[in-house]
Amino acid sequence: MNINFTQVLALSGLLALLLLYKLWRKNHLNSNGGKSAPEASGAWPLIGHLHLLGGQIPVYRIFGGLADKYGPVFAFRLGLHKALVVSSWEAAKECFTTNDKILNKRPPSSAAVHLGYNYAAFAFSHGPYWREVRKLVMQELLSARRLETLKHVRQSEIEAGIRELFEEHSGKVVDIGEWLDQITSNMIMMMVAGKRHTDSGAGTGKSHQSFRELMKEFMYISGQFVPADFIPFPPFKWIDFQRNIKSMKRISKRLSTIFEDWIDEHILADRRSKLGKEQDFIDVLLSTIDDKFARSFGYTRETVIKATIMNIIIAGNDTTSTHMTCTSIFLNSSVRIAGLKFLHRQSASNKKRRRRPPVLRESRSGLQKFNCLSTNYLR
Repeated sequence: MNINFTQVLALSGLLALLLLYKLWRKNHLNSNGGKSAPEASGAWPLIGHLHLLGGQIPVYRIFGGLADKYGPVFAFRLGLHKALVVSSWEAAKECFTTNDKILNKRPPSSAAVHLGYNYAAFAFSHGPYWREVRKLVMQELLSARRLETLKHVRQSEIEAGIRELFEEHSGKVVDIGEWLDQITSNMIMMMVAGKRHTDSGAGTGKSHQSFRELMKEFMYISGQFVPADFIPFPPFKWIDFQRNIKSMKRISKRLSTIFEDWIDEHILADRRSKLGKEQDFIDVLLSTIDDKFARSFGYTRETVIKATIMNIIIAGNDTTSTHMTCTSIFLNSSVRIAGLKFLHRQSASNKKRRRRPPVLRESRSGLQKFNCLSTNYLR
């Protein structure tokens, strides 16, 4: 019987890898004292619970079923990384207030390296750099004073979006999600760079469309599976069967080109004196971040600015447009339900009294309730 030496060597290497994993797991469990969260069953060697996340069932439903079984706090293994899953507001508050310094670390991530400018984007970073950039953003860019100064930008973009809706789409079916996404994108772009998507320089022809598609690609690829993120062994760094790392590098290169053009425009032209407009976010970052600050964390000044504006555009656009779409669905459902209830009451009253019912007080009360609900949802 002929035995291939290469096959024997590969099998021996696999067995040695499994043995090392078992020893590491045993030592890791023994080193952690005190209480630990219950761990979901079904973990496999090396990949942990990753096999449970496959298939057609949404991830949030998988976690919801595990929370029903193990409680509001349980452990979940993403490859060799142990994650803590919380599903109650009490536990979430405990994590992000009392224990925020302990839990603010991030595991290694290919998205953070290739899309986040090697952890320069504060959404991917942790430690002192994260705290300093977060403080800068909250105090200089997203402060109440700054947002009040740029209030007219939000108002003008909403008015322009509504005007376009009536002038160009009157009598047509409109995708409200796409429309809200466009308004939100233009609003954030004006606040960040002082320009709309239509003149963002993101391409030729339908430049605004290509830039928005690039943003959607960013959101999609940043959540894709990369083996090296969950199994941190050197051989897995070269595995990219789905070409996700290649896509990350391509998207990052295109975004960097766009952001560099914006920064160069702001450096070469003094927009405040020539145009007499308020400072946008790039103006503020250029006047606030210096080379000394960037070099203290191992970055260049341009890299920190590019990473920060990318972070604001991606996070602001995705969360705002998604929330506004849900709000429009909620308001539409509320109007229909209120209308059906009113028609039902009117029909029953007409049959009983054979006259038109006094609806003024009910209508006013209903409108007040509807106004309170919509205001609270939009808060």
